[in-house]
Amino acid sequence: IVITRKKKPRQQQQQALLLYAEKKTQALLLYPEERQPEAIVIPGKMFEKAFKEKNLAPENLSRTLEDTGTVTSVLIPWNSCGAYQSGVLGVSVLDYFFYAIFNWLSFFMTLIVAGLNYKIKKLDINAS
Repeated sequence: IVITRKKKPRQQQQQALLLYAEKKTQALLLYPEERQPEAIVIPGKMFEKAFKEKNLAPENLSRTLEDTGTVTSVLIPWNSCGAYQSGVLGVSVLDYFFYAIFNWLSFFMTLIVAGLNYKIKKLDINAS
């Protein structure tokens, strides 16, 4: 028995790479920043045109910004969200990191979903 892997169409690969690039850019801005708004607004503006060019609906950009910028910010100790959560809980970020499964798993699930092209909305070209 020969198992062949079905090749993805080129456009689907480009869309997955675009989502990956957006997440990496946001991560690079989020980790050194102490505030999360910059890590959400800057990549959102940077990738808005690229998402339109690849015929991807704005919901995709919004979802990836949420999955990386908002959800993972509490896992960064010097980020205002991480410092606040740590202060409220009275434990260090490293202590609750392993229990915050949703927060760190969300980042990877977005990449998997994009790679599988599952629930990736396209722009309606016919709508004016």
